Amino acid sequence: MPFRYCLNTSTIKPVPTILEKIRIAGAAGYDAVELWCDDITAHAQGGGTLRDIRLALDDAGLERPDLVHFPRWMDADETTWREKLAEARTKMEQGAAIGAPRIIAGPSWSENPDYDLDAERYSKIMELGQKIGCLPALEYLSICPKMTTLASLLEVARRANHPDTKVIVDSFHIWNGGGSVDDIDLLSAGQIQIFHINDAPRGAEAGKLADADRVMPGEGMLPLRAMLDKLRAKGWSGFLSLELFNAEYWKEDPLALARRGLEAVKEIAEL
Repeated sequence: MPFRYCLNTSTIKPVPTILEKIRIAGAAGYDAVELWCDDITAHAQGGGTLRDIRLALDDAGLERPDLVHFPRWMDADETTWREKLAEARTKMEQGAAIGAPRIIAGPSWSENPDYDLDAERYSKIMELGQKIGCLPALEYLSICPKMTTLASLLEVARRANHPDTKVIVDSFHIWNGGGSVDDIDLLSAGQIQIFHINDAPRGAEAGKLADADRVMPGEGMLPLRAMLDKLRAKGWSGFLSLELFNAEYWKEDPLALARRGLEAVKEIAEL
């Protein structure tokens, strides 16, 4: 089966409302959209409802594979951890209400991750998510102090040993964290929730870039076709989600940018 295409709304972040972001994703031709919890909260604080969002998604014909995101929970102190559990409940309830089966759960930002504690907490939020109907999907970030590789994140999953574990894979974080295309071999097709597709500027040095440095797929130097070949070989045909944080792109017309991004991803993904 062919890949499907998703827009992470960070790519068009300056668009002022979540309903307009949904409209743009649908008008640009995407199959799905990744929405940010901050935008959902802002919509509610402005008098909107979660039903508004779900209806807008349905009207646009957009799937919603996950929400973004639940951060800074692994290494929280005990008081903050209790607050984080309440935050997880709220965000998972948002996900369940709009039809998102997962919420991205971020990595440890500690210089010395406690993998046993991280696994214990992951198991607790998995249990919470099962009751609510929106499960966490683990993510690592190359900009973290230590949990910068897929292998380091999978140590949490290994210790938790939960059968419903899924992981976010990101082309930029694979490279910027010092990994390679072969990192994808660490996962089965069933463990991959979504693939964030983006590129790194030509001539850049791995480990030195921030999220804002990402460029449009095909405009950089990452071996994106090789990564997608790995996914195909596994039989994975999920969502490729364009996720950019580049302020230069934000100056463009958002609908034109979204369409350009979809064309760029298809140019790489479609043989």
